[in-house]
This record gives sequence, C-alpha cells and structure tokens, in this order.
Amino acid sequence: MITAITNRLGRLAGLTWLTGPIFDKELLVSSRRARYYTLRFVYLILLTICVAILWIEMVETSSPGSPAYQTSRMAEAGKHIITLIIWFQFIVAQFLAATMLSNSLSEEIKKQTLGLLMTTPITSLQIVMGKLLSKLLHIILLLAMSLPLLAVVRVFGGVIWDFLIAGLCITLTAVLLAGSISITFSLSTKKNRQITTRAVSILIFLYLGIPSLTAGILHFYNLPGQNFETFFTYTNPFFTLAALTDSMISGSPATTVSASWPLHCIIMLAGSVLLLTLTTILVRKVALRQINSSSTNQSINWFCWWKKSAPVHPDQQDFNGPIRRIKGSPIVWKEIKAPLNEKKIFWRRLTNFFFALIIITAYSICIWKNWMLETETQVAFVIAYLVIGMTTLISFGSSSITSEREARTWPLLLTTPLDNWQIIKGKALGILRRSLPLWLLLFGHVAVFTCIGAIHPSAIFLLIIPVASLVSITLSAGLFFSSWPRKTVTATNLTIGFFVLIGLIFPIFVGIGCHGEGIFSSNPIVQAGIIMGSSTGSHADRDLSQLSYDWPIRENQSLISTIFHLIIFLIINLAASYSFTALATINLRYNIFPAK
Repeated sequence: MITAITNRLGRLAGLTWLTGPIFDKELLVSSRRARYYTLRFVYLILLTICVAILWIEMVETSSPGSPAYQTSRMAEAGKHIITLIIWFQFIVAQFLAATMLSNSLSEEIKKQTLGLLMTTPITSLQIVMGKLLSKLLHIILLLAMSLPLLAVVRVFGGVIWDFLIAGLCITLTAVLLAGSISITFSLSTKKNRQITTRAVSILIFLYLGIPSLTAGILHFYNLPGQNFETFFTYTNPFFTLAALTDSMISGSPATTVSASWPLHCIIMLAGSVLLLTLTTILVRKVALRQINSSSTNQSINWFCWWKKSAPVHPDQQDFNGPIRRIKGSPIVWKEIKAPLNEKKIFWRRLTNFFFALIIITAYSICIWKNWMLETETQVAFVIAYLVIGMTTLISFGSSSITSEREARTWPLLLTTPLDNWQIIKGKALGILRRSLPLWLLLFGHVAVFTCIGAIHPSAIFLLIIPVASLVSITLSAGLFFSSWPRKTVTATNLTIGFFVLIGLIFPIFVGIGCHGEGIFSSNPIVQAGIIMGSSTGSHADRDLSQLSYDWPIRENQSLISTIFHLIIFLIINLAASYSFTALATINLRYNIFPAK
C-alpha cells in the first residue's frame, strides 16, 4: 500500500502523467537540430547589441563629475539596462512562442501520424502538453540566459527584486498564452506561415487593437477611462509591464495598478488553460477523422463545421463548361487565380476587415484630434504603409517556391516548357499583383493629402524611388531565400533575419564604429521618412527651389541633390535585386522534393 502511494506521488511529482513520452521525444529531436543552437546564439548577440548601444549612449550623455556622482549615475544606468532586457525578452519570447509552436500539431497532421499516436496509451492531453512544454523549454532557456546579466546589473542599485520577479512572471504567462494560441491554430491548417501569421495577428488585435478602439470610443464620447485602464491592466500584459516599469524608473511606491500583476498572471493562466482544454478536445476529433478518412486534409474547419458535404467523385464532376484561354504568363495566372477554400476565404475577409477597421480608426482619431496636418502624423502613416507592404512581400515571396515543394507540385511545374527565368518572373509579377492594393493605399493617401495641401506635390514623385527600391530588394530576397530551403518557415526566418541584419544590426555596428548614422540613408524606409519630413507642414507651400532635405550624412540638401542620392541608392538596390534573382533562378532545380 505504501509502495503504491509512493509510486503514485512520484509520478505526480515527475509530471510524466501530464507530458508523457512526447516531451522526451521532442527534446531528443530538437537537441539534434542546429536551428535551436543558432537561435540561442542570435538571441544572445541581439541582446548584447541592444545593451551595448544603451550603455554607450548613457556613457556619452552623462556629464563629467566627481567619482561619487558617477557612482550615483550607475543606479540610473542599471534601471534602464534592466528595463531594456525585460522588455526585449518580453517581446521576442512571445514571437518565438508563436513561431516555434506553429508546426507542433500541423506536422503530425501533415505526416498522418496523429491518428497513430491515438492508438497508443498516450492521451490527447499528453500530446498537447508534451508538444507545448518541449517548445517552451527552449524559450525558458533563452530567458535564463539573461538572468546572470540581470543579477550583475542589479548590483548597480536602483532596481528591486520585485520588478525582476514580476517581469519574468508576466513574460512567462504571456509566452504561455501566445504558445496556446499558436498550438490551437495548428489544428486548422498545415501551413506554418499561416499559423504564425494568424497567431501574431490575434495577439496584436488583443493587445493593441482592442485598447486602441476602446480609447477612440472613450475620447469620442468623452467617457472616463480609469475603469477601462484598470481592466486592461488585468488582461493586457503590455499595460501591466508598462505600469511596473514606470513605477520602478520613477521610484514611486507601487500603485494599485502596478501591484496587480499576480492577478493578471492568474487571468493569463486561466485563458491559456481554456485554450489548451479546447485544443485537447479537438486533437482527439482530428485524430479520429484521420483514422476514419483516407483524405490527406483532416484539419479542423473552424468556421464551416456545420456543413456536411460528401466528397465528389472525379467522374461525377461537371467539365462541360467553356475552356478559358490564359493570356500572358501562366505562372502569373496561377498565382492570382489560386483556388481558395472556405477557410482561406474566411481568413482573408477577416484580415481585410480588421485591417480596414484599424485604418478607419486611425484616420478617425487623427482627424478628430486635428493631427493629420502635422509632419509626424504623415511620416508615421507613410512608414506604416511601407512596413506593412514590406511584410506582405516577405510573406508572399519567401513562401512562393517552398509552398510548391511542400504541396509536391514543384516537380510537376519544372516539367513544363517554362524555363527558370519565366517561372521566377511569373512568381514576381504574381506577388506584385497580389500586393498592389497596399501600394495603391500608400500613393492614394499621399495624393489625397497633396490635393488638400498638407503634402508638397513633389513628394508623390520622390516616393516612387524608395518604394521601387524597397519592392525590388524585398521581393528578390524573398524569392532567393525561397529557392533553396525545403520548408516555408525556414525561408521566412532567413528572409526576416537577412533584413534585420542589413537594416538594423549592420548599420548599428557601422554607426558605432564611424560615429555617424549615414549608413541608414540606404534604407528605403528611412528615405521615405526623410522625404515626408521635408514635404509636409510648413514645407508644403514652398517652391521647388526652396525645398531642403535633412539627410543623416548631410543636412539642407536641395531637391536635385536628393534625387541624385535616391537614384544612386536605387541603382545599388536594383543591382542587389538582380543578383538575388539570378541566384534564385540558378537554385530552382535544386532541392526539388520536399523534406521528409
């Protein structure tokens, strides 16, 4: 009797009843993959760069004084460094959780092994929790890498242990919720890119969209917002961590809002438990569907589950309609006319709805506050459109070829009479056609406010150059990084890492070494910001000869000099784009078949 009780207590303490052998299997597989070691290296490098930049800025801005004064400044430096570390790992860890868990269950569905797992003694709870905790363990290791740095910096003084503990707890609960959302969506589709996009979109809507809409409604109706601020502090980790950070930096005692983080963590845990419970129930349904069906698509149809349509036999389909002739490139036609099932149509309409809602809300608030004529507002809108367009091109470009490999249609495409250049050109034109509405919104915004008089007419012509640079380099790099990996998630991560490297890390290193920021002038987004900053506000009514543009390398540049700089950077970007496209054309017939 005592032995049985001891064994039961040992199993409960070991958590094997919760994770099962799935946890051990995932750890063994992930320990042999180089991507996780690379992830830790890149994470540590980025964290070190951010801390070094902040330290250099604080050392340069601190005024000379006695050693006692310099010692007192160390406490202020410790506050800002610890705040940077906490916020860095808070944001990065959530994104990593949504990305790493995107293929946890979809991979089992794709390989048709989920039904086989259900025939073993492993329960659906152990499948879900084993997948979840095995991936979260890697994120916890990343957070643990910053603990020695936090402990050393805290020696400077000014930071209490309560802030460190609260920041780590808030980060862990936010990561758990992000991972729960991602693993829940992994039951609905087999594409990792779509799962990550949906999970990140849901998080952005929860943490940014709902508070923004609420703030707009409160300002519009002149309602008090104290109760809503308290509500968001309990449910929004950004509000809670911001309140704690403000209390720590200002040195004020903990208020009711900033001291509510334990209740916030409990609410986040409750939301994660609800999502994981739903996922556990649905895993069994998907597994049973996979066992009883011979189809390869057994994922959950979240929004059309009430429809029970029997599959149509190929001999019973109606092919008596007229044959449509394709004009132009067949690859472009294929990219634009790709069939959409009900789930894809729903998600596209839902994404367009929320995007339109956010745009209408942003314009409404800015018009109501009379902010639209200010330079900062116009620069923010143009940069936001460029970032959204760049993100869309990265998403479409990095998945254009790898998605064909994963669908096993790439070998069939290569057997057609089309050569490599025709395939690449068709892919690029198809992606441009799909992203065209975003660029029309950008130039439509500039054209409308140019007619109003808020923007100088020259801006709409100057913006064509940085937009062309951004489109060419983003699209060509996406096609290149999609031409040789076998998985979409790998191609997407490589594309994002490339632009983070050339757009952030490399300019920072060069800027620190040369004590200047001229390297940022090559960034098309920075160029667009410079153009809009010098074409709005008081500059909107000037003549062409009176326009001046403040570049990081030299201020008060004339219009002719600005056009010359833009064309030089455009030529460089076009040359790099041609190189990426040529390499992508060469790589098309390598790694033809998908990964096993």
